[in-house]
Amino acid sequence: MKVYFEVKEDWVDAESPDGFISMTMRSHALIALKEAFVEQVLKKQKIPKITISHKELKKAVLERMAERAIEEQTRT
Repeated sequence: MKVYFEVKEDWVDAESPDGFISMTMRSHALIALKEAFVEQVLKKQKIPKITISHKELKKAVLERMAERAIEEQTRT
């Protein structure tokens, strides 16, 4: 896997007394690498196609409506 990211200006602490790259650079790079890794893994995942028939949808909606009606009845 190859990951490329840009080093932005605010990632480097120019005022650091020893001139080394700050911990901010390290944390930004780590976040960028994690995001790139997750993105590439998700691209490779095959998500199964889900099909819902009109009949199944109608049944689910009616069941939910009935549940709400029962909840309202028990509250009053």
